[in-house]
Amino acid sequence: MQVTVAYGQATYKTDDTFTVTLTVTNNSDTDAENLRAFPALSQCVSGAFGFPCGFDAGVTIPAHSSLGAQLTGGNPLITGLAGTANCSVFVNASNMMGSVTGTGTATVTQAFGDFHGVLYADHNHDGTFEPGEGVDGITVTYFRDQDPFLTPTTITSGPDGQFVLTQVPTGAYGFEFSSRSGWVFGSLEGSASLTATVTEAGETAAVLLTRPLSDQLHAAIRFDQASYQPGDTVHVTVTLSNSGTTPISGVIADCNRVGDENSLQPGAGWARWTSTGPVPPSRPGGPGSSMPPSRCRTPRSCGVTCRPSASSGRSRTRTRARDTPAYADVPGDNAPQLIQIVQNDDSPVTNVHVQILNFRTHQVVATGVTDGNGEFALPNLAANQYLVHVSGPWFFKAPSSNYLQAISPGSLDQPRTFTVAPQG
Repeated sequence: MQVTVAYGQATYKTDDTFTVTLTVTNNSDTDAENLRAFPALSQCVSGAFGFPCGFDAGVTIPAHSSLGAQLTGGNPLITGLAGTANCSVFVNASNMMGSVTGTGTATVTQAFGDFHGVLYADHNHDGTFEPGEGVDGITVTYFRDQDPFLTPTTITSGPDGQFVLTQVPTGAYGFEFSSRSGWVFGSLEGSASLTATVTEAGETAAVLLTRPLSDQLHAAIRFDQASYQPGDTVHVTVTLSNSGTTPISGVIADCNRVGDENSLQPGAGWARWTSTGPVPPSRPGGPGSSMPPSRCRTPRSCGVTCRPSASSGRSRTRTRARDTPAYADVPGDNAPQLIQIVQNDDSPVTNVHVQILNFRTHQVVATGVTDGNGEFALPNLAANQYLVHVSGPWFFKAPSSNYLQAISPGSLDQPRTFTVAPQG
């Protein structure tokens, strides 16, 4: 017997349809019975692997005659990349000794194509992308599935939500999307990746993004009183409301101003609240979903500022809900302060006008002028949170560097030092 194997073309592109023709010729005077044909080492075409290589099982080839079969499929290279396609076929018959082999090859070149994507928010809820709905600034990370190292590439969506892959190797690609502003692809609990195929003809896709936390979940917080005295127990109630049409699950709520940072000490029961079920959609005029009230105890004197935040428990899509801060004053005892204004080299800034402002209301509570040591005394300052302002040509280099927390008992012996720099 003799076997010939031939691809339909000498050269293919990676995305082409491959065809292989197998011809078995029986040159003997005896019929070749129960013919068996099978590939030697690899696929001849993708999707047509193994026995009987296009022949009917148990077929007989009469003496001095030939029989052909054809295989059709995709790129036979296992990685789906360019290279050389190799088709080797073993053939034997039950009534003949040994087997014969035929081999055919073809060159496979890489095909390239474009992928045009648009990331959009469905503002009018009609299920389709329309001009003006594109979302810009989204980080798009993509990789080709056939890449054995899955090397990622990162691009950013443009002002109209568009992102383009230009003349990249064809094949299946995975896309992941991330955003600091809370946009996600899919659900909070689902996959954040998209799979799409790039072809020579070019592909387009409109990808819907949602922002369920910042657009649907609203957090509000309130104190049970407008003002407290040092040592009072503060009752804080946080209310979460879902203005969307679907529940949001996995919600975690924290008060991010609890702790030593702002001298608000948590009482029994306060830490983190995690919903035991999804936050249901709110009905018009209906209640939201509330956290149980928690208790925070003020120290001897402090100003209380608490801003709620709510987030999904999934770190990939962690983002804050819309929030409404709540404030309460705790004026406290007398806490005299000695303020000193210096430059970066610690040299005093003299004869500069200083204003002390309430941290929350920005009302001026005290004014003065620094002396020869750059100092300004505040003997009657009440314990609270303040901002320090100085007149030009000086400014604070960092926004938070002018924050003053006056805690009783204060001191006129050790100055509280603030560093400024000359403008210009």
